[in-house]
Amino acid sequence: MAEKETNERQKESSRKMKEHFESTGLLWSVYLRAAHPKLKMVEGVDFISAKDVAVMLALHQVAEGVVDENSAACRKMAEYADCAGNLAAGE
Repeated sequence: MAEKETNERQKESSRKMKEHFESTGLLWSVYLRAAHPKLKMVEGVDFISAKDVAVMLALHQVAEGVVDENSAACRKMAEYADCAGNLAAGE
């Protein structure tokens, strides 16, 4: 029973993270189009996907972990990288 509850919580957490990353990607896309109209001319830069957000957040955590030698940032990076992998696998 506990394993089933744990799996349900993990699925719900993954679903929420995906929704947050999709919303973040949409907001970042709107911002980039408004702030940098010339980016529209670059092929492939139309919107930022949930996977893109996960990868960029993982890269941010890598940078933070390197600069601050922060183990919490490294754990967060691993979570984001895992999420990016799961999102890529679902495409």
